[in-house]
This record gives sequence, structure tokens and C-alpha cells, in this order.
Amino acid sequence: MAIPSPTCQKYTNMIKSSHYTIIGDHMTNDQISEESNEELLPASESPWYHLLTWYGEPAGIDPEGDEYLVARNRDFWHRLWWNQFGSQVKEKLQEIALEPLEVFSDFEITDINIELNKRFPPGNMFDVSKLLSDSTINFCDLRFPFVDFSEYYFLKQMIFDRTHFVGRAYFNRAHFASWVDFREVYFSYWTDFRDAYFANWVDFSKAHFAEYADFWETHFADRANFRDGHFAGLATFRGSYFTAWTDFGKAHFADRADFRSCHFADWVDFREVHFGAEVQFNQVNFEFSVGFQNTRFKSTTDFSETNFDKSPKFHGSELYVNTRWHDVTWPKQSSDKKQAVEDMENWGTLKFLMNQVMRHDAELDFHAKELEARKVVTGKAFISDYYREFSDYGRSIARPFIFLGFSFVLFFFLSWMIKTMPFAFSEPASPFVDALMFSAVNSLPFMPLFKHIYAETITRLELFIGAVQYSFSLLMWFLVGLAVRNRFRIK
Repeated sequence: MAIPSPTCQKYTNMIKSSHYTIIGDHMTNDQISEESNEELLPASESPWYHLLTWYGEPAGIDPEGDEYLVARNRDFWHRLWWNQFGSQVKEKLQEIALEPLEVFSDFEITDINIELNKRFPPGNMFDVSKLLSDSTINFCDLRFPFVDFSEYYFLKQMIFDRTHFVGRAYFNRAHFASWVDFREVYFSYWTDFRDAYFANWVDFSKAHFAEYADFWETHFADRANFRDGHFAGLATFRGSYFTAWTDFGKAHFADRADFRSCHFADWVDFREVHFGAEVQFNQVNFEFSVGFQNTRFKSTTDFSETNFDKSPKFHGSELYVNTRWHDVTWPKQSSDKKQAVEDMENWGTLKFLMNQVMRHDAELDFHAKELEARKVVTGKAFISDYYREFSDYGRSIARPFIFLGFSFVLFFFLSWMIKTMPFAFSEPASPFVDALMFSAVNSLPFMPLFKHIYAETITRLELFIGAVQYSFSLLMWFLVGLAVRNRFRIK
């Protein structure tokens, strides 16, 4: 969903279709033509930019010198809004200030007005008080140099539609109290939003990140939209928290994508995404539905230790052979029939995708989950329960052997008791050995020893017990063979 924005000052189409041309799996800075770049006004044409960089523009060359300049600019910006901050915000801002902050006096505001208007051609009259009363800070269709807005606190709605950041852009630990619009923005170099806080909607749809995009431990308190975004370099969202609906639909990741330890508290959309390199979803917590329909994974994909509260949707997707599912926490099967139908389809799709890449271990796991869902849908549980309890849906070789061992011991004791009872038809020379052999033969139905054991006259009760044990043993050996086939099969 796009964020509603007021009319921009200009409507130049900075990002043309050529900007998103993909060469192999990579995009370059050269895709922004000089002509389209010249159509944008420099950021210095905006009074807001001067208020953000009052004491000068950081050059991005000397980090120590820039750090002091950025701190002075940040203190100036915060003093402009000081009366509008709450007590908790003021306390935090005082902690990072170079010196104690306080609101500008009327005389100081007058001096600021005079200095601000000196920076523009005659005829431009800006009033800081009126600017601060605006509901929106508009940077639409501007060209920014290197910027460092680290730890800035922005109270107003921010619009950066079609803006071009020609240098590095630092927004780390910045706080955006209202919605922010970064639609169709082009970041030419390193973009840093580490530990930033978005208290309201944020829209990065069709944004282009030409180099490293850093959203490490960023907090999105409302909806986040990255739909149709292009990430040409490494993109990291590691440890970020997404509170509401999140949309990465149709995004393109040409380089590695890192979502490790992310937390998605609501629906998240990864439909029709292109992952051109390794993607990491380790230790991610999906608290709601997640959709990967028609998504392409072209390299190693890691879901290890991830938590899914609902079955994920991968219909129409293409998974890489090296897709890892180690120690994943899957949802417990719901007893709701409608949900079970959806789960059955989702697990069936994953089973099919794992079969395509010949990952039979994972295929068996998803087949087991599909059977659990089908049991709820059909209401027929006996055979499914038997298959689960005795062989873990054909995945366990040891479990049928264990049940064979239990049956051997159980039927040995039954046979021994019968042979030693007073009403026995004949008294064997060694009841213990005979019972042992009787149970062993029925546990190994493929061994040619029946004529030696059953040649003796035995009771009908022993015949019945032998038939039960023989049938059970056949089933166990069948499950052993099935598990061995599943474990070692190669297609």
C-alpha cells in the first residue's frame, strides 16, 4: 500500500526503466544517465536541507571531523523542535548532545531567518516558524550529496520520492516519528539505516540500492513496504523487527540477502522475489503467515533454526538444491479443517519442490506433515497413526526393529507360559528353549525353520499366537525395508 503524499514540487521521472536493467544478476551506478540526474534539483535548493546541515555539509572524507560537524548540525536540528519533544525524547537527545540543549529564543530564530534567506537568491523569503508548522518535510525530486543524519529525530512526515543520493547516506539510529516515503529513491552508494526506528509507515517501493544496504536491527513499528525494490549489493536486515504487514513482493536481490534473527509479527510477503545469491533466514521468527509463491532462489538458502507459526507458502517457487532446514520449529497441526486443507497444500508443495532437487530427507519430512494435515481433512486416522507410531512415516529404521524386539520378548513369554501350563497337550523336554525358538521363528518369517518348530503337535492357542506374531513381524519388516529405501534411495 502506497503512502499518500502531497503534491511534489517537481514531477521529473528520475528513475527511468533503464535504471532497473539487470545485467546478469547485477545492476550498476551507470544506469542513471547524466541527463536524468541533471533534471533533479540539488538538495541545497531546499530550505529543509540547510536546516539539517546548518553548520556545513559533511564531506565523508574525514570521519572524525565529520563526526563533530554532524553532531553540531544534529543539535541545531533538535533545538528547532525542542518544544515539540516529549520529556523522554528530550532526555535521550540530551545524552548524545555536545552541550545541553534548549529551545531557540525569538532573537535567535530571527537571526536564523536572516542567515537562511542569505543562502538563497533574492526574492526567496523563508520563515523558520512557518516551516516548522508544516505537516510535511518534502525532499521530492532532489539530488543529495553525501549525507549523515545519524541519530537525528524527525517528527514530521518525510517525503523523498524519486530522490537520488549520489553519495553515501547515513540514517543509522535515526528516529522517524511519522510516516516516511522513499519511493523510487536511488541510493548510489552505501546506505545505512542500522538501528533506525520507524514509528509509522515506511515505503521503499521501487527503491534502488546500488551498493550495500544496511538495515541491521532496524525497528519497523508499522507497515514496511519494499515492493519492487532492487538490491544490487549486499542487503542485510539482520535482527530487524517488523511489527506489522511487511511487503518484499517482486523485490530483486542480486547479491547476498541476510535476514538472520529477524522477527516478523504479522503477514510478510516474499512473493515473486528474485534471490540471485545466498539468502539467510536463520533464526527468523515468523509469527504469522509468510508467502514465497513464485519466488526464485538461485543459491544457498538457509532456514536453519527458524520458527514458523503457520505453514509457509511456496507454490510455484524454485528452490536451490542446497536449501537447509536444520532444527526448524514447525507449527503444530491445527484441528481446524479449513486450516488443515491449506496446510496440506503447503506441505505438499514443499514435498514436491524437495523432490525436484532430490533432497529426499526433506521430502520425507514434508510428506509426514502432509499426512498429518490430511488426517484432519479426511478424519481417517487409523492407518496414518499406525504409520507414524511404528516407523515415523517411513523415516525411522530403528523404530520397527525396536517393536520387533518387544514383540519377540512378549510372545516368548506367552509361548513359555502356555507350554508350562497343566493343560498343555504335550510336555516338551525344554519349554524355555521351545518358546524361545517359537518366538524367534515368528519374528523372522523369511527363515526356513517352520517345519522344525511346527512339526511338533502344538495347541490351537499357540497357532493363533504364532499367526498374530507372524503377521505383526511381516509388517515391521516391511516398514524396515521402506525406511531403508527412503534413507538410501538415489534418483
